[in-house]
Amino acid sequence: IQQPKSPSVRPRASRMLFRVLSSRAFHFLAIVWLSTVFFDHLLSPEQIHTVGAGGAHSSVASTIFLVRSIGNALPPQRDSEQTFLNLEFTLKHEPHFGGVEKHWVINRIVDASLQDRLVDLLRKNGQKYTIIPFRLEEYAKTKYNFLYDQPMLDVIHSYEYHSLQQDEECAVLNFRRSAWTVEGLLKKFKKRCWNLHDKRKEFMDEAMQNEKNLYVTNQNVVRNLMIDIGVNSGATWILPWDGNSFLTEQAFREVERTLTQVDTTNTKYAYTPMARSQHNAEVLFPTYQPDPVEEPQLIFHRNATARFHPSLRYGRRNKVELLQRLNVPGPWLTSWSPFLPWEVEAFSPLLERVPDITGEPVVAGWVVRLSSGRQHIKKQGQLHAKGDSRYHSMNLVLQQLDDQVVRQLHQYSPENLLFYKNLERLR
Repeated sequence: IQQPKSPSVRPRASRMLFRVLSSRAFHFLAIVWLSTVFFDHLLSPEQIHTVGAGGAHSSVASTIFLVRSIGNALPPQRDSEQTFLNLEFTLKHEPHFGGVEKHWVINRIVDASLQDRLVDLLRKNGQKYTIIPFRLEEYAKTKYNFLYDQPMLDVIHSYEYHSLQQDEECAVLNFRRSAWTVEGLLKKFKKRCWNLHDKRKEFMDEAMQNEKNLYVTNQNVVRNLMIDIGVNSGATWILPWDGNSFLTEQAFREVERTLTQVDTTNTKYAYTPMARSQHNAEVLFPTYQPDPVEEPQLIFHRNATARFHPSLRYGRRNKVELLQRLNVPGPWLTSWSPFLPWEVEAFSPLLERVPDITGEPVVAGWVVRLSSGRQHIKKQGQLHAKGDSRYHSMNLVLQQLDDQVVRQLHQYSPENLLFYKNLERLR
């Protein structure tokens, strides 16, 4: 015997379902879910491994999005341990600013153990972060460009290149810390280590390493990614800054004051001069007086169209090229030599006009660059020492990575030939 069905059950369930689907809460949750799916897809090309977030996420967009990249330290130019110490210092001492969302990008850290420590530190402090992993297999696909300067073929075997080879002892003298002491200068004088052509050889080496340098440092690609992350956060102003950048309360208030007063109809860019710190603790003193004369950091309005040139490597005006395009005051506007013809051809367009800029961008406060751990090559007036240090540091890192490639990916060992495995056939 079938019991009669209640005529009110189905209509009642339908009405409840209709109310849920039409409620504001459901619409809000649906929008959040769709936004999350879209945002994760946007940040999920192959080069981006993980998007992690610690702490609560606000549904209200922040006015300012402060995002900083942490890359390879390139010792001995910079102390690799200082990368961790500077992040630790910033998370402990940088104030929490209202209306500001902070984010970090871990940019192809070669040392896996260091990356693990950095990520662990960010998680413990409830920070949001993105990881772009370093993959040895990807690095192995990059090439040395021995034919970069046409029509000069095979640069590394050319007479010009070998005529610029520096005496080995001179190279050591120029790179050591003692090179800039009185004793070091006397040794260089006795050895006649004053060959002005040495810089040309360094530049030729760096040009041949261009593709490998780009992969390991990845600076401008990450800067552009940071701008995109900031835009997608809904923030009005995006600060895609270097990982060692540190804001005191006073510094931030000056930045904030400028950004809140600027007319965004006509102004889409700002710049923040940088003061270099030799010792991190000094920035905590109330009497600290910055000297912001270093290359500035840039600030972008969410509607700004300019981006960093993705093909310019670290050490080859990768930020300066945009400073010139934005007409930011500095020596790069007057005294810097132009790009070489082969660079103009290979990296075109260079120095492309920015359509949404009128006049100079505004200056917004100042920012501190924390210590590199190598004070002897960061003192003002030692630009040559800084350039030499960068060149030798990059050389060292690339040599170590090439060594890892042949040993780990090609199973090289002194007991085995690398290219000829079948000795009988070779005989």
